[in-house]
Amino acid sequence: MTVQSISQLMSNILLYSISSQYNALLTTEGSPVKQNCRKQNLVITGVPELNEDEDDVNQAECFFVKTCEQYLSVKPIPLHHGTKRLGKKKTNDNRPRRLLIRLQSEECVTAVLSAAKNLRFSDDEYIRNSVYITADLSPTEAKQAISEEETAT
Repeated sequence: MTVQSISQLMSNILLYSISSQYNALLTTEGSPVKQNCRKQNLVITGVPELNEDEDDVNQAECFFVKTCEQYLSVKPIPLHHGTKRLGKKKTNDNRPRRLLIRLQSEECVTAVLSAAKNLRFSDDEYIRNSVYITADLSPTEAKQAISEEETAT
């Protein structure tokens, strides 16, 4: 082996080690990296779903942006390839899957969340009763938020 090939091998090992550690951080629920990623995300419930995957995500993203513009007077800008459906489509369930949308900044997320309560006063019955916008919470945070809400009422 030459010095150059040994150096390349060591470099590859180091890169693999760093990427493995980073991936471990990403998969740990309470990790700072994962929490920071969630701060730019919104979860939307009630966005109608199409059968085609690619078209569905694009249509759902457009539905979200138009809903925000029309009912919340906020114009969020989703990141390119930052929208996806959560979970698998169930054949015996007609409800649309939740939608995860990644926005450009935490400030944009905060603005949308602050205005989201206005959906309850919409003239459109479907929007008023079926569309909800929430923060992207970890399962632990979601359970905690639900229990806090139940104790408040």
